Formats: sequence, structure tokens, C-alpha cells
Amino acid sequence: MRQMGTGTARRLRCRSGVALLEVIVALTIIAICGVTATAMVHQTFSSIESARRVDHELRRANAFLALVTLWPREDLERRLGSHSQGDWVLQIDHPSPSLYRVALYDSTRAHLLLESAIFAPDTTGRRP
Repeated sequence: MRQMGTGTARRLRCRSGVALLEVIVALTIIAICGVTATAMVHQTFSSIESARRVDHELRRANAFLALVTLWPREDLERRLGSHSQGDWVLQIDHPSPSLYRVALYDSTRAHLLLESAIFAPDTTGRRP
């Protein structure tokens, strides 16, 4: 009878060790999930901030390009080619007698921000 009691006690001790191991594994899984969720939230906030910066930059560029579209033909002619305009590079081309292509690039010319075509007919009566 005594041997049965000892075997039962040994099994109970072994079972309590397994339960402790299960708790440690569960806590590790929860910790990994928490760290992953925190990293995802941080990345989400970083992405939102980056999108806000890009949106702000494009709004500024759009406002500047809207002003460029109001320039008279003489100003467009005078500024043909690439010119630095603050944080941007303004490229004005003249593909046809009354059409101007206006492009706004970032300062490194790596990214085209905005592009537009401007119709500006010659009103002086001269023929090309």
C-alpha cells in the first residue's frame, strides 16, 4: 500500500512540473504577442506621420504649381529649362508653340511630385 502512495505522489509532482512549464510557455507566447502588437502600433503611427508629411509637401507643391499656371507666356518663356525653386526643381518645357509642360521635382530630382500642361497661345500676333 505504501508503494501505491509513493507512485501517486511522484505522479502529482511530475504533473505540477508540467503545469509550471505550460504556464511559462503561455506567458512567453503572450509576451511575444504583446511585443508584436506594440511594434505594429509603432509602425502604424510612423506610417501615418510619414503620410501626413507627404500630404503636406504635396499640398505646398500643388499651391506653387497653381501659381505657375497663372504665369503669363513671357514668364514661362523666361524660365524654360530646370530651375531651383525653394525645396523643388521646376522643369518647364515647350513641346509645341502654345503648349508648355511644367513639372515639379523634389530637390534631388529623384521623384516627380506634380506635372501639368499649360496652354498659353501667343497673343502678340507673331507667327512662329
